[in-house]
Amino acid sequence: MSEGLLDSFWNSLQRTEARLEAEASEAAQGVYRTIYGYKGRVIRLRAALADSGPIARQTVARKLEGISLDAVWDILFTTVRDMALYYGGSVVLGTAVGAGLGSLAGGVGAIPGAVVGAEAGSLLGEWVLIFLGLKMLAEGLVDTIPQALRLYVEGFRIAWGPVEQDRPDAPYSADYYHSEDMAAHRFADGHVLMIIAILIALVAYLLRGKSEEALMQAVRKSERLGTKFADWLAENKGKLLEDERLQPKIRARAAGEKEPEANQAARSPSPQQRAATKAPAGKVAASTVTKSVGKNTVTWTLDANGNPISASGTLKQAFSGAARSSAEVQAQADAAAAGVAGDQGGHLVGHRFVLDQGSQNMFPQEGNFNMSAFKTLENDYARYTAKGYQVDFVHTLGDFDPVTGRPGSLSVQYEVTDANGNLVDTFADKFLNQPGQTYTRRAF
Repeated sequence: MSEGLLDSFWNSLQRTEARLEAEASEAAQGVYRTIYGYKGRVIRLRAALADSGPIARQTVARKLEGISLDAVWDILFTTVRDMALYYGGSVVLGTAVGAGLGSLAGGVGAIPGAVVGAEAGSLLGEWVLIFLGLKMLAEGLVDTIPQALRLYVEGFRIAWGPVEQDRPDAPYSADYYHSEDMAAHRFADGHVLMIIAILIALVAYLLRGKSEEALMQAVRKSERLGTKFADWLAENKGKLLEDERLQPKIRARAAGEKEPEANQAARSPSPQQRAATKAPAGKVAASTVTKSVGKNTVTWTLDANGNPISASGTLKQAFSGAARSSAEVQAQADAAAAGVAGDQGGHLVGHRFVLDQGSQNMFPQEGNFNMSAFKTLENDYARYTAKGYQVDFVHTLGDFDPVTGRPGSLSVQYEVTDANGNLVDTFADKFLNQPGQTYTRRAF
């Protein structure tokens, strides 16, 4: 995006803000200025995008340790920043930012923001490739792009605040305190996914034996990347091809094939089902580990790196208030660091039931989900066992990001029985690994 076109985009946003301000009620303006101090939408958005750069750079450096992007960081960041601005603004504001958006994105045209499912992955991936000027790349983008662009929309919405359909009387987003910082982290998470996905797509192209000369020529001609990035790619090609973190993942489902509905598998787990727990699509089960702690027995299914894929077992007691070792605390920190901003080191099976189990029981879990819905579910487990009931459960991680490995969902199935084997309760649901998840208390 040239500086002139970028300025035109910002000017369009400024005009949209001015219109919203003119239409706002006097009361809404007064609340914001009195409580929060005046700061316009465009100012917040500019600040959030600027602040997202250092956050993303630090995260990418950690995730791709050993591969220096210093020489091309400005190129990559400018590219994904413009992508976040254009896509986020188009989806959140729609036609409010003007009719010339296609030209601002180098002729990309309409945003396929309304499509869903597998089709969304293909269309959004194609949109990004055209944005980059690299139509030849295909593999390595389809799974990750929708998630990255979704983060861009969240970041834009947080920084920009309510639009007409949300709150027509509040143009200053008074309900988004600290919105700049929140938005910056959402943008940064999207940048990390997008940058790593671009590198994976480049590696995938080279691994398929395609013409390296054709790729380099396309990169040099790319308005976004250009000659400097092509030179960096040629210099670092060997290192990129050998790095396991950049190897393209094989898609678990064919394009267009729908993912099974969560409630299709929402059946109470039998002991046979628990014993036959398999890895979800996209993950390969490498080993299982079974541990007994007090009256509880749990089996973890792990991938080749020792990360949990699922856990199943029987719970009969809880060890409330049990201390955690320094090794357990460190394992939690490591799990959180493997995720995105806002993640915590979550226990796949509550610590109060299995005590210290280290990394085999940890995954990057969104903090709000961990401390609200999932904690309430664990509290139910504890209440049931306190009544002398038995809880048989299966917890399965799924929707793994092909770049980071972060699980996007957690499916839960459990059944509660009394001492005579009579069914007391049964539950099954699929939670997304993001804020806003709900679970209503069932044990009293």
